[in-house]
Order: sequence, then structure tokens, then C-alpha cells
Amino acid sequence: MFWFTHMGHTPDLEHCNLSKMERAIITSKLAKGVTLNRILDDTVSTDTENFSRVHLLTKKDLNNLQNQIPSSANWKKHQNDAISVSTWVESMSHLGEDNPVIYFKNQGECDTENILLKG
Repeated sequence: MFWFTHMGHTPDLEHCNLSKMERAIITSKLAKGVTLNRILDDTVSTDTENFSRVHLLTKKDLNNLQNQIPSSANWKKHQNDAISVSTWVESMSHLGEDNPVIYFKNQGECDTENILLKG
């Protein structure tokens, strides 16, 4: 059963949805590759006189919107950037001589063969 009125409390702004226009603007920025932090910074610094749901935007909101973008526009393979890069490097390995990756080591790993010093 759904109640159209809230009894005993007022509806909180953080539980309201973003408008269709706000969703469209944010989704287009995500599809263009604008970073989550940049979108959050830009949103916080907008018109604060007309405070709305968009001013309470969180990374979780952005991740949810990002997951709604068609996969061809969603180049990120994983939420964790290190895993995303490793996955992309692995996906390039089948290209053989056309592989754009010349050398790759994960962050925190040692260059035990001193490949970087040989260049």
C-alpha cells in the first residue's frame, strides 16, 4: 500500500529524485569522461540561492547514473581505477604487435627486471 502524504514528518530533500534535466546534464558529463570529483565540485559551486536535490549529489548518485550509460560509452571496467587499468591492459594483450601497451606494472610492484632502466 502506498501513501501519497507523509504523516508525522516532512519529506527530506536527500530522499527526493534528481529532475530529468539534472540527470541528463550529469549523464552527458559522465559519458564525456568528466571525473566524478569534478562533477561534484561543479555542482556544489552552482547557484546556492535555489538549493535543490542536485546540491546534495553524492558519488553513489554518480555511480548509479554512470551504470545507466550504455556500455559503449562506459569505458571504465571497474570502480577501482587500478583494477580498471589492469583489466584494460589485459584486454589489449591479444593485439600482439598492435598492442599499445609497451610496459605495465601494477602500482606498488617492483620492477624486478629493471626494464625501466634498460631504456
